[in-house]
This record gives sequence, C-alpha cells and structure tokens, in this order.
Amino acid sequence: MNYLLVSNLFHFVFCIGILIFIRVVLETKSDSTSRSAFKQFVTVVAVCLFADMTSYIFDNNPSLIAKTLNHASMFISVLTTAFAGYWWNHFLNILFHIKRKSYEELVYALPMLILCALLIVNVFTGIIYTIDDNGVYHRGELYFLSFILQYISFAYAMIRAIIMQEDMRTKRREQMRRGVVLFGVLVLLFGLSQAFAGGYIALHCFGLTFGVFNIFVRFQDDQITHDRLTGLNNRYALDTYMVSRMQYYERGNQGNDRLYLLMMDINNFKSINDKYGHPEGDRVLCEVADALREISELDNTKLFMARYGGDEFAAVLEAKGDIPVKKIIIKIKESIAAKSEALELSFSMSVGYAEYVGREMDMSTWIAEADRALYVDKNGGEGGGDPISYR
Repeated sequence: MNYLLVSNLFHFVFCIGILIFIRVVLETKSDSTSRSAFKQFVTVVAVCLFADMTSYIFDNNPSLIAKTLNHASMFISVLTTAFAGYWWNHFLNILFHIKRKSYEELVYALPMLILCALLIVNVFTGIIYTIDDNGVYHRGELYFLSFILQYISFAYAMIRAIIMQEDMRTKRREQMRRGVVLFGVLVLLFGLSQAFAGGYIALHCFGLTFGVFNIFVRFQDDQITHDRLTGLNNRYALDTYMVSRMQYYERGNQGNDRLYLLMMDINNFKSINDKYGHPEGDRVLCEVADALREISELDNTKLFMARYGGDEFAAVLEAKGDIPVKKIIIKIKESIAAKSEALELSFSMSVGYAEYVGREMDMSTWIAEADRALYVDKNGGEGGGDPISYR
C-alpha cells in the first residue's frame, strides 16, 4: 500500500470537506456583495483542490487513460490556483469597497493568462511538467516560474492588505484586513513548503483551506456588526462604539478633542420607494452609504459611520469644536446632492448633531439631542444646535 498517497488523499478529503461545509453554511445566509464574491472564491478553491487530488490519484499509473487524466487534472489544478489568486483580489476590492478600473482588473488576471499560455505550450514541450511513460509526474525547467505565477496574485493581495493598515477606520474593517494578511501568509507558507518538499506531500491545500476558514469565521462575526445592504456598521456596532468612546472621554483621555453624534435622514426617501419601488430605494441607500464611507475615510477625520435603521444614518465624530463638525456636515450634504444628481432622483440629507457633555448625559439622551437637532434641520432650521448642558 502507498501510505504517502493515502495520507495525501486524506489531506485533500479533509480540506475539501471543510470547504463544502463552509459553502453550504454560506448558502443559507442572506447575500451581501462581498459574501457572494467569497462564496464564489470558496467554490474556485474547492475545484482547485479536487483537481489537485485527482492528479495524485492518477500519478504513477502507466495506462493511457490515467496519464491523460493526470495531464488534465494538473492543467486544471495549476490554472485554478492562479484563478483563485485573481478572484481573491477581486473579492478584496469588494470587501473594502475599492473601486478599480477595468485595466487594473486585467493586471490581476495577467499571471493567470500567462500561465494558461505556458500550460498550452507545456502540452507539446513539457517546460512546466511532464508525465513519463510510466505515468509518473516530473517537474519541468520552468516549474518555479509557474509556481510564481500561481501565487503572485496572493502575494500581491497580502501586500495590498498590509498597506491598507493606515486606512482602517473601524475595528471591523481592521479585523478583516488582518484576516486577509493571514490568508496570504498561510497560502504562501504552505505553498512554498510543498514546492521545496518536491510535491510529494500535499501541503498547499492546508494553506488555502485554513485561510478560507479564517475568513469564514471573521465573516460570521462580521454579520453581528455590519449592515448587510450598505456594508456600513449597524446599530449594534454604533451602540458599542458610542459606549466605548463615552467611557474614554469620561476618563479625560481625549486631549482637546470633543465628542459629537451626528444623526442623518434622507429627505424624500419614501416618495422614491413609493414611485420607483424598493429596489430603487435600496440603490439610493447604497449610494448614500458609499458617499458617507468616502467622507469617513478622508485624512484626519475621526468619523465612525453607521446605518441607524431605515433611511437614517448616524456618525460619531471627534473634533476640536463645532466649526469642524459643521464643515463635515456641509461635505455630507454636498456629497449627497451630487449622488442625487447622478442618479437623477430628488433626495437630500438632513443632519443634526449633539456634543457629548460627560457622564451626566447617558446614551439615550445624547441620541435624543442629536435627533432633535436633525428634525430642526429637516424643518428648515440649523442642522446642529448647541447641546444642552448637564453640568
């Protein structure tokens, strides 16, 4: 009995079983755009590992059918590894709402396209791998070039995630960023281990599977704190963040900063739903969320954005006084007006704010004050009023 083959097959069955479990669980959940992209990525990885497993099964078998299937499974395994790297970068863009131009997507696909051409040439030349007359797999002269092409997109995604560190304005996004970095480390570490072990032990399947499982666990946690439709923080995340910042300010650690709550409401949203239907209303909510997200990611902006519920949004802002807050409000209204014009729909944003004045003010009172200012703005008054003093 070939114990090494049995061991490798056990590795593959174990890893593919985990991927199938993850895929089934994901299928039972409501889809966001990022979750849908992740589901497709898991499918690509499962296909990759199944093809790789098949190549191990038919290796060292001299029959014509076995050699043909070995060639086919190797071709698919190598190519789908590169495609998984391409799809991983695509998923990364969706996860962190990174807008890329079409030619940038082509950059991610370039290693896969080059590898596809090399694999076709390999059929006639054996420059990447060969299957000898006894059905045994051998590496070709350009094997390590093919290895680089398979994994370069994963390395690129990991580097992108590392560079993103300064842009992570929320704990949720930072946790996902770390998950992406860890995924890259696992895939590259196990992939290199398999390459330098001569390919006799199937190791890269563990890197892909453990990396996928890590992201899956983070996704499950993420469902608790993010709004599925818009991708912003949800009410639970907002409440948690408000409590943490209130406690921080009560301890007097804020320096010259002051803590504000902004409440926002889309004007004319009900009319859009009634006239054009809920899908169009959802599109408006997503566009508004994108505008708010872009503002929250501006340099030197300590702004925690969340969807409060329905067509209401909220933000916790740290600023040195009312003037910076009013400047942010102006940016919000201008950005929403631009979205309204681009969508050719009539809507705007009302905004009210209130300052947190200390432990005498509880969270419900703080929200009520910001909400009061919101309705003053909605009725034609100033967007933010002076907070009531509780001292």
